[in-house]
Amino acid sequence: MKHKLIIICIILAVFTITPANAVVKTPNLAGGWRFEGNANDFSGNGNNGTVTGAVLATGKFGQCYSFNSASYILCGSGSTLAITTELTLSAWIYINATGNHFTILNRGNYSSGDGYLFYKFNTEKLAFYSSGAFSWAQSTGTVGSLGWHHVAVTFSSADSKTLRFYIDGVASGTATSASDLSSYAGNFEIGADEAYYLFNGSIDEVRVYNRALNAAEIGRLYGQYKPKYQVSNLNKGLVGKWALDSTHRKSSTVFTDSTPYSNNGTSANTPSFTTDRHGQSNKAMSFNGTTDYVSGSDNSSFNFTSSFTIGAWIKASNVTGYKDIFNKNSGSNGIEFYISGSTLKAWVMGTTFTGGGTIQTDTWTHVTLSYTVNLGTGAKFYVNGIQVGSSEGTPATYSNPAVNFRIGVYQDAAQQFFNGSISDVRIYNRALTATEIMQLYNSY
Repeated sequence: MKHKLIIICIILAVFTITPANAVVKTPNLAGGWRFEGNANDFSGNGNNGTVTGAVLATGKFGQCYSFNSASYILCGSGSTLAITTELTLSAWIYINATGNHFTILNRGNYSSGDGYLFYKFNTEKLAFYSSGAFSWAQSTGTVGSLGWHHVAVTFSSADSKTLRFYIDGVASGTATSASDLSSYAGNFEIGADEAYYLFNGSIDEVRVYNRALNAAEIGRLYGQYKPKYQVSNLNKGLVGKWALDSTHRKSSTVFTDSTPYSNNGTSANTPSFTTDRHGQSNKAMSFNGTTDYVSGSDNSSFNFTSSFTIGAWIKASNVTGYKDIFNKNSGSNGIEFYISGSTLKAWVMGTTFTGGGTIQTDTWTHVTLSYTVNLGTGAKFYVNGIQVGSSEGTPATYSNPAVNFRIGVYQDAAQQFFNGSISDVRIYNRALTATEIMQLYNSY
């Protein structure tokens, strides 16, 4: 009996610690930078980065560093990164501009080519250089400027000195050499090759391994930053979606609703556009805090029965006082989603709900309000996909007032003006789950 219990425990332990979607283990991690508030090395090897010019921004996963072609991160010349035989370089990148050479990761010398250099070429292909081994070997696939991409390159001396490229977890070309990588005693750099070919865009989740990960491990490394579970279609229950960019317009002042309900919104003034959270030009609307807002007509699609969700990307220049994000209330019925002194709040059918967290100024932030009747907590608040509070009250059955909806201002269009930038506003006639809200955050 005792032996049977031991066997059962072993079986349970195996199934507990080796799930099918296990991520890549950290052994052989020579350097790792998550960029959560700083450029410290989480591998334990002390390759902490010194940041020049790059700024923290919303990343693929948490925070990242944004580079502007005049910025870089130096991570020292530690021996753990002086790799010549078994190597993996991995990062998430977001390119702001195509047609240029950009350095992704580098422990090399620009003049001699010693060490290893990992680039994005002006052909949008990945490229790798190491003096005496590879003279700008290139991937077969390309990396574009639309969205985040996971890029990786591996070299294995034991595997016939083979170099392998990967884009978004998929193999993208190989090259072979007669020799190992050349050595170099200088700095490991993120986003620069000394003073040359500085990166323009964002970089997140950098990893360097002193072994060549296999294709399955690269796939898992890519996949661990995707939603853990497959969730329902984010178009389900979507009754209003306004990109608030220069493209999705019916005219110079009318923004197109991307849903079948045609809840188009009209800007009070000729709209001014700015960059979105990825640095893409004209992808978000600027609100001056005094006269700018978007307004649209009432529609039966806003007749919510028991639940709804409001989500938006915002970059607030000022959070003092009240700053409305979305408003559709008559003073007694309806909804209002707003910032009050850097805190998210909601007003629903006469009841005020207060969230948690703090809205930072001059930082792109995804904010979500999820409201459900008769679940104990009427409103749940999310910042960047993470729940930051729920507010109890007396959730009332929703009644849609016959008034216009407004983005960036209170219902009377005369106060509580939003000051900053807004993009990708969405309204659902259902309460999205926490998993769906995280997916919504990751979808843009």
